[in-house]
Amino acid sequence: MPETIQPCLAVLKSKVPNGPEYLLEIKFDGFRLSVYKRGSEVRVRTKNGLDWTHKFPDIVAATAALTVETIILDGEAVVLDDIGRTDFNALQKALGPGKSKAPATGILFCAFDVLYFDGHDLRSLSLEERRIVLKSIIPEQPSALLLSQEIEGDRARLMTHICGLGLEGVIAKDRYSTYRSGKSGDWLKIKCVQSETFAVIGFYPASGGVARLLVAAKRDGKLTYVGSVGSGLSERMSRILRGLLDKRLRKTAVTPTSRHAIFTRPEVLVEVKFRGWTSDGKLRQPSFKTIRAEEDEAEVFEIGVDGTK
Repeated sequence: MPETIQPCLAVLKSKVPNGPEYLLEIKFDGFRLSVYKRGSEVRVRTKNGLDWTHKFPDIVAATAALTVETIILDGEAVVLDDIGRTDFNALQKALGPGKSKAPATGILFCAFDVLYFDGHDLRSLSLEERRIVLKSIIPEQPSALLLSQEIEGDRARLMTHICGLGLEGVIAKDRYSTYRSGKSGDWLKIKCVQSETFAVIGFYPASGGVARLLVAAKRDGKLTYVGSVGSGLSERMSRILRGLLDKRLRKTAVTPTSRHAIFTRPEVLVEVKFRGWTSDGKLRQPSFKTIRAEEDEAEVFEIGVDGTK
């Protein structure tokens, strides 16, 4: 049984594919995890392999109760709102600060794949075959383990319906594909509103907080400024960000258009919703969504805008 498996990652697309070979699932607004069970021992790992078992006692207990000797599940940690939608802000609140060692409660694990089962590596099987095994494993009675369900219906109207419910979007998966780590193209994600994680490289100050954030994306091995974000910042979040960013100040200017900004090391990651990209590579109609709690993703942004660490 492997100690860790890098997850299969979905590629962003603008439209839901029509082919019958694609299986569709709801896109969860959560935190990607893998759960490993060997005998009585259960481990929970982030997508970069960090051991976060201590953060998810409910998921650990539900997995330990499964009547299997060894298993590896792929899925998403989520918190549901009162009508059953995944709520990332509620999840982040439950997890606490990024470096918190305190266990979190009320978090569920939506399993959408099984990679290893009772001594057998299942990655060479098709998704359709793996889901047959997965359905036999996840209990029907309420627990911290849930099964991600396949969506069926008129695909031409699907996104309108999904977005109207306030959901993130859908994941389309090639039902005949084997499990391949990384962005193989076997899995696609289609979002109602585009959102991505960016590094904060500076900000415009406000009284006790921030008025706007300067954000950057990694391109060709370094961070590139992609615009400023002010919409969506609450007074509380503005103060929290200011506290984080004041600890990471730097003197180097990163863009000539931000003369009055305060610059920071690219260590704080935020998720931003936006409507697309401008012709010069800037975010169109960006809106702040949340601070990402995924401290293990910081390595993605370890190269500074000017090429330095």
